[in-house]
Amino acid sequence: MQQRIFQLEQMLAQETSQSSTEQQPSENVDMEDHDEETLSALHSLRVRPSYTWSPSPFLSEILQLDSSMFPTKMLTDEERKKIIDQYPNIDNLHYQPPDTIPTAARKMNKYQTKQDMSFKRLLYLLSGIFRPLDVLGLEISREVNNPNVQRYLYMLKDCRALLLNV
Repeated sequence: MQQRIFQLEQMLAQETSQSSTEQQPSENVDMEDHDEETLSALHSLRVRPSYTWSPSPFLSEILQLDSSMFPTKMLTDEERKKIIDQYPNIDNLHYQPPDTIPTAARKMNKYQTKQDMSFKRLLYLLSGIFRPLDVLGLEISREVNNPNVQRYLYMLKDCRALLLNV
């Protein structure tokens, strides 16, 4: 360990002395490779690789990925209803949040009642997401010739699980 620290100190001293003189481009490449090696030796923790991806322009346009995920202007109730009503609900599936248990409601103070109403409103707004997702699941499940159907449905299941546990 002390030997490695000594090596790092020597490298730092060399970099300091070389910074005042101009370097050839090939030396810069070597220095960058050496810096990466030095950084990886600074600690014993593994650095996880990044698996990010960039959407196509078409996908960005369709999903409006260029706009903020948290808009300052929310949908109006009419706009939200119009979107939700484009998708039929599943028979015998209740999208409305449950009522508060009467015993619990009687024991709530004014502040708790207000919080409960806010929570129910959030659940109601969240429930609107499921109708389009459910119809999407139906449409995906009808793609019998697509070998990725099961994968897509598992992704949809994960979306539902995350939304149900907000």
